[in-house]
Amino acid sequence: MIKIINSINRTAKSSKLSNGKNINFKGETNIKNDSVELSPLGRKISELYKNYETATIEIEGKRYTKFIASKVGSNPANWIKDNETGELFYMKVSLNPFKAKHFKEEAAASKLYKLAGIDAPEMKVCTFGNGMTGLMSKFEPNLDYMPDMDILREGFAADCWLANWDSMNGNTLTKDGKMFKLDNGGALRYRAQGMPKYNFNETVDEIITLVDGRNPATYAAYSSLDYDTLVKSFKRVINISDEDIKNTVEDNELAEILIKRKKYMEDFYEVIEKTPYNGNNLCEYLTDIKHKVEEK
Repeated sequence: MIKIINSINRTAKSSKLSNGKNINFKGETNIKNDSVELSPLGRKISELYKNYETATIEIEGKRYTKFIASKVGSNPANWIKDNETGELFYMKVSLNPFKAKHFKEEAAASKLYKLAGIDAPEMKVCTFGNGMTGLMSKFEPNLDYMPDMDILREGFAADCWLANWDSMNGNTLTKDGKMFKLDNGGALRYRAQGMPKYNFNETVDEIITLVDGRNPATYAAYSSLDYDTLVKSFKRVINISDEDIKNTVEDNELAEILIKRKKYMEDFYEVIEKTPYNGNNLCEYLTDIKHKVEEK
């Protein structure tokens, strides 16, 4: 019998999948009218068992069920389930030692978004097998994959600060009516596929490049920003303390760059406050402000 176990174990009822496997649901059901009602986590795990073959793997002393060939993104990955707690994770994997640095920055980016008041997954970098590195991202239920763009636009300045070039390629969703950054592999010093960026420095070029048309996804999302939303988005970043950045980012060099980028955005915001925007062309407006900032 395959067991799906959750750390909150209150009710249990047997069920059978279409492929004939028996599953004992624990802590993931509500018994109503003699039928099994699964939680979002239970439904997701049930779906994975139905659609994928499984294998047991060990990661840092713990056993997980791996759902073979279950990746949904562009990077090698699989869904895995903690056999002790029942928690579910999406784990990107790589044999390339260089990729571990990329994974660490993606995990850091998720924490940094949270400093800006934007939710993101719990992430953990791990090692397993014969030199494999993984990035475990905890399953998040109830995500809205058809989000309200008005909600997402307030994340503009945070995307600029963190240089997240890939933020609007299906990676920014909503949860309970609030912004949620699901995959942040394109943030900070690496591109989504892991190649280093050549121009991640104290100047936040993304304030222009995310709205000038060279990035079609971010242009579509952000080029129609109104003044009030622009101001709100900047406040999310400039209100973060330097100390919080240092406490969140383990890499001292990266932390210092982020503090300098935030200072650049503070200077930018000072000019925004003094400069009305008529709503006609955001890129021209921000380019004009960039020139004023650089003239200081």
